[in-house]
Amino acid sequence: IRQLEESGKNVEEAKGNLQTLYEQLTQLFLQQKENEIVLEEFEFLNETDVVMKQVGPTLVTQELSEAKQNVQSRIDYINTQIKTVEAKVEEAQKALKAAQQKLQEMQSSVQ
Repeated sequence: IRQLEESGKNVEEAKGNLQTLYEQLTQLFLQQKENEIVLEEFEFLNETDVVMKQVGPTLVTQELSEAKQNVQSRIDYINTQIKTVEAKVEEAQKALKAAQQKLQEMQSSVQ
């Protein structure tokens, strides 16, 4: 019975881990979309337009090309993070499936 309880806890822990990873993935997708929108908005600007960047409590002027490059770098970084979290999700799904199978096997053996 103790092993059964422990196996049940493992399943719940795996579910919680998977849920956390899904939340991280959702956050990354939101950040990715926000940055893509900013990049699209930059296309409406000319090189002579003023772009401001917030640094702490102050606004500082920034070259448009530099701003575009910074946003593109951020998107690239987010895409890398997404791939990393997606790999972790895959691992967590396998771990959850294994924990559920173990629990089912234990429940079957008890009956």
